[in-house]
Amino acid sequence: MTFILVWMSIVSYDSLVRKIVAIQCVGLVRTPLLTLVTAGLQLKGEYGRIAFWNFSTTLVQWAGTLGSMAAGWSVLLLTAIPIALSMALVLVMTVTEGRRLSVHEQPGLAPDLSSFLRESWKFGTAGTMYQIYHKGGSAILSAARPPIEVGHYSVAMRMAEMANVIPGIVFNQILYPKYFRWSQQQRERFQTFYSLTAKLMLVLGANVGAFMIMFGRDLVRFLFGMDDAMFSLMIPALAIGVMLHFWAAAPGAVLTTDGYVGRKIWIQGFTATVSLLLNSLLIPVFGAAGAAGVFALSQLLLGVLYTRELILRTGFMLFDVRWKSITFFGFVIVMVLASSISASLCWIWRGVVQIVVGIISLLSVWVSWLTKVERSEITGFLSRSRSRSRSSLL
Repeated sequence: MTFILVWMSIVSYDSLVRKIVAIQCVGLVRTPLLTLVTAGLQLKGEYGRIAFWNFSTTLVQWAGTLGSMAAGWSVLLLTAIPIALSMALVLVMTVTEGRRLSVHEQPGLAPDLSSFLRESWKFGTAGTMYQIYHKGGSAILSAARPPIEVGHYSVAMRMAEMANVIPGIVFNQILYPKYFRWSQQQRERFQTFYSLTAKLMLVLGANVGAFMIMFGRDLVRFLFGMDDAMFSLMIPALAIGVMLHFWAAAPGAVLTTDGYVGRKIWIQGFTATVSLLLNSLLIPVFGAAGAAGVFALSQLLLGVLYTRELILRTGFMLFDVRWKSITFFGFVIVMVLASSISASLCWIWRGVVQIVVGIISLLSVWVSWLTKVERSEITGFLSRSRSRSRSSLL
């Protein structure tokens, strides 16, 4: 929030833009509240409730956006109403789950001030770096290019951000508590889950990216009533960035939970600096397409540096031999290329291609890329899930 306010004071914007940014800054309060409650639910192992609250807050915000657009309300209301609805639901969640978990009644939960500051600055700095290489392009674009181009990029970026929520839920709100425990007690399982999640995240990210490439312009046209040739350049670049973001989340989660937060922050800071420099050079020339390209390059840089750091510090690798890693990445690239070639087909055939690519990718990963131990982890998880479902019905 401080970064945004400083930027607004440096660059001259009209009053409407300043009001919109102020409203969005208020909405940033939702994230720490949501994180606080889901941390308590993680400790209880109540992942269904975590999924419910995350899905509900996102759904309410999108419903508010679409409802405001359908009603033809002003830009200020279009910004404020979704944030207000989502914020209200997060407050309800905080009160409801806080009482149910009895966090207000248990003494000794709050750390002393020095411990809090010593630990929290790391995660605060990481969050700031994340905002820079995710939002820095939008900020520079708003200062260097016409408003219509900024609007087009913002719309496309909203779609990418919606997809990028998935790794955050999987790692930050489900696997982190297990990772912290396994890093101390079960190193082999820790390494197995890194390899498993990295493969699944990369394939899932490729499928999400393929969907964005094939249906992104249709979604933008349907949701926002906008269509421009610029989207044909931005959306594929953002889709590749989303795929790489999914991949980078896996080694990043291990670095966080295995005691290498400082190294992760250094990598994030380096990536943020490179991102700002490239955006400053490319946006004045290439505009929104340049910003989208830098977003993808930033995610690639994060993934490469996270993986390199993880190998140096822990020895964890995706495969036991390098040629398998190269072949696997080639397989994923072919998936994305197949979707880009099919983007000119009618929507029915694009849907068929998406389904076929998804099925082939999942079967290929299961048969060829997952180890026996990784497959047993998946089957065990599915078996436990079915058992819990039967117990809840009884």
